Amino acid sequence: MRIQILSDLHLDHWSGPVFRPTCENEKDTVLVIAGDTLAMTPRNFKLALGFYTDAVSRYKAVIEVFGNHSYYGTSWEGAHNERTDLELRVFANTGKDLVVAEDFRAVMVDCQSFLCGTMWIPEPAAGTPNITDNSLIKRYKPEVFRRHRTFCDWMATGLTSKDVVVTHHLPSSQSIAQEYVGD
Repeated sequence: MRIQILSDLHLDHWSGPVFRPTCENEKDTVLVIAGDTLAMTPRNFKLALGFYTDAVSRYKAVIEVFGNHSYYGTSWEGAHNERTDLELRVFANTGKDLVVAEDFRAVMVDCQSFLCGTMWIPEPAAGTPNITDNSLIKRYKPEVFRRHRTFCDWMATGLTSKDVVVTHHLPSSQSIAQEYVGD
């Protein structure tokens, strides 16, 4: 199986032509987008629909994991509703599924399991400054910390060595470049 990985496209902050992922053998490739494609708000729906309809029509499968920016300017429920509408409209346009994982979703493509979720961040120590997400996502705390714990528990009980794990936030401290350890 071929997998193409993208992340942090931030299409809603780009004023040029819409980014269009491409690769050889798209029909045999799973496109995995590990978050922050755009904020899932009504204002961005048309942009999202065009981008995903195009990708789903060309790739074997498209799996998107929400990133923190997917929730900017909305709430957990608002992003969920936009995601649901988007999946339905993309299917209506292409006859193929767009798979968007907010959190805790297992996806099978050709007997390959993809375990997907944002992963979020652990609860920081008391006195740690708030990050931007706190002011841009409605009811950010304590939900974000609950989702992180649940995702980690889910991985601890359901992960096998053959699974592909797709997260937006860092799944392992082993993935940190040496110069950023502790940052």
